[in-house]
Amino acid sequence: RLQPTVGTRYSASFEWAGGALGGTTDFLRQRVNFTRYQPITKTGLRTVAAVNVEAGAIEPLSGSDLFFFDRFYLGGENSVRGFRFRSLWARDEFGNTIVDQFGVPIGGDRFGRANLEGILLLGGPFRLIGFFDMGGVWVSEQEISFDTMRYSAGVELQVNVPLFGAPLRFIYSENLDPFPDDRFETFQFSIGPSF
Repeated sequence: RLQPTVGTRYSASFEWAGGALGGTTDFLRQRVNFTRYQPITKTGLRTVAAVNVEAGAIEPLSGSDLFFFDRFYLGGENSVRGFRFRSLWARDEFGNTIVDQFGVPIGGDRFGRANLEGILLLGGPFRLIGFFDMGGVWVSEQEISFDTMRYSAGVELQVNVPLFGAPLRFIYSENLDPFPDDRFETFQFSIGPSF
C-alpha cells in the first residue's frame, strides 16, 4: 500500500475554525488532491509513471488575520524535494521574499504543487525514481503565476524495509531556478512514501 504501482486517489478536505466554534482564529481552508499511478511496462524491467497534483486555499473570516502556522508553506521530501521543510513561502513577481512586520517570510493563502515521477521497479525492495517537482504559494493580492513557482528535479532510490513498514528514501535533487535566499539541500534522506 505504501508503494503503489497502479491506481488513482482523489481526496478533498474542508476545515472551518472559529465562528460558532470559538477560538482565536476564524477561517475556512480547502484542499484537493489527485494522484495517479500508471504502469508503462509490465514485463522485463517494470516501469510506472506517477503524477500527484494538490492545491488549496485559506480564507480568513470576520476580518481576522491568519497566524503563521495557518498559512501554506511548501518544501520538504513530501512536497517539492530538495527545498527544506516549509521553506517555500510567498514571493513577489520579481522573486523577492514577502515578509511580515518582523522580517519573517510569510506563507500564502493559496498554494499549488505537482510532482511527476518515472519509476523503475528494480526487483526486490528497490525502486529508482526520476522526478520533477514544482510548487508555489501566493498571498491574496497576487495572481497565481508559473513565474513565481519553484522547480526541482532529480533521482531517488527507495528501499522498502519491512521492519519499518515504509521505504527508506535517498534523494538527490537540483534546484532548477535558484534564488539567493533559497534553503535547498542537494541530498536528503527520509522514511515513507513520496506522496
